[in-house]
Amino acid sequence: MVEEIQEVLDTPEDLLHDAFTARLYGGHPRGRPILGTPASVRGLDAGLLRREHADLFCGANLVVAVAGNVRPGMTEGLCACFEPAGAAPPLTRSPAAVSDDEIGILFDGAEVRDDRLVIDSPVQQCYFEIGNQAVSYLHPDRVPLAMLSNILGGGLSSRIFQAVREREGLAYSVFTYTDMGRDIGLVSCSGSCSPSKLSRLESVVRGEYRAFLRDGVGEDELADTRAQIKSQLIFSLEGGSNQMGRAAKDEIFYGRFIPTSELVGEIDAVGRDDIMRCARTYFDPDRLLTAVHGPAAA
Repeated sequence: MVEEIQEVLDTPEDLLHDAFTARLYGGHPRGRPILGTPASVRGLDAGLLRREHADLFCGANLVVAVAGNVRPGMTEGLCACFEPAGAAPPLTRSPAAVSDDEIGILFDGAEVRDDRLVIDSPVQQCYFEIGNQAVSYLHPDRVPLAMLSNILGGGLSSRIFQAVREREGLAYSVFTYTDMGRDIGLVSCSGSCSPSKLSRLESVVRGEYRAFLRDGVGEDELADTRAQIKSQLIFSLEGGSNQMGRAAKDEIFYGRFIPTSELVGEIDAVGRDDIMRCARTYFDPDRLLTAVHGPAAA
């Protein structure tokens, strides 16, 4: 585990993402680095690992998902192997929040300001994240927010990709994404560029957000996004392992299996007003955190 942590410290985009989420989530436990720290890893012992395994990896906490040629009795036989030995304990333990001072320690001198986090490092490019807190995967905005992210930076024809890479040649890699947890999430524009182009790139990204808020989304653009998201959904169902994984995630995340027709209906129900509400709430260019890792990143 310590070696894995060291590997992250040598991977600019991974290190930046951990620092970005630590600052963005503030007091929420998701702001802690998922790998921990060398000190916390070295503090583990066999007794602690056995207790955690007994509490978390018990029958009452497990979901068994099967897909494919499921023969009679197979599911019952599998479930019998994981019979719970009592109720699962409540998961009330959570790590402490990450302070701005601790961010500087965890991420080797990262400098934190109100709306900017900087990690100065002698790598070749500047890696960046420009984002905001968003919603959980249980929130009603989850579908329109995913569609909005796709419009802004989800592919070769998206607004951010066209503006940053195709028109101005500021970066080779640039995209927007969403990351939704059980009770909190984020949206971000991420990528890398030459240090000399960082300032212009930030200006272009924020300018595209302002233009979107001013001009809105066209019906053709919205229809194209609906079609693309639905196509991705259908293609993701190919293969038994994908079907099995989707069934397990639905049960874990939502407590039930969600039919494809229901998901398609949610996508089709998203209108222009939903998209623009999410744009104003989560992509306001004046309320974004910028995190940068690279040479002369400030």
